[in-house]
This record gives sequence, C-alpha cells and structure tokens, in this order.
Amino acid sequence: MKMIEGFSGIAPRSGGAKVKYQLWIDENGAMYAQIIENIVKAKRKRGTHTTNLYRVTDYLDYRFIRARDWVLVGIDPKTFEEAAPVRDFNEAGFLKAILKHLFPKPMV
Repeated sequence: MKMIEGFSGIAPRSGGAKVKYQLWIDENGAMYAQIIENIVKAKRKRGTHTTNLYRVTDYLDYRFIRARDWVLVGIDPKTFEEAAPVRDFNEAGFLKAILKHLFPKPMV
C-alpha cells in the first residue's frame, strides 16, 4: 500500500466546510481515500473522523444516497489490517464528499 505522493485533495461540503483527503493505491491498483482534516469556519464545531483508508470502489455507489445509514469498513493505515467497522455520520459524510469530489456525476 502506497500513498500517492504530491496529491492532496480538498472536497467541498455543505455550509462552506471542506474535507482534506489523501489517496492511496494498493498492490492490485485499487484506490483508497483517507480523511485528513475537516476544514470548517471558525464558529462551526469540527466533526471527528478516523484515519482509516477506504477502498473507493466499495463506496462509490453510495455517494448519492444518505450517509447516515452507512457502516464503513476500512484499513488501518498503521497496520494495514482491517479496522473495526465505523458507524458514524461524520465519517460517512466526509467520505461521501470525497467520493462526490472525485466522481461528481453518476456512472452510467
């Protein structure tokens, strides 16, 4: 698993917030997204998130559905082992913003 050096994306979110993310590639060419930072205006509360790596193809079809119901299973970036499932609206919303930033239109 390798981080794509020199790339750092910033995906827009509602209310002027943004999420900073990093992309990774595994040995089979699968792309993973990692949430780096929730960028919010000074008066807004920051949402929490993990540093897990999420395989883009596992969640790509989710980007146009409600994030509240997602259960995310990612990879721990320290051990590269499967992380515990995450059922968190913030985490899902951040990942959804990243996926919509990478792939803004529905796939046909």
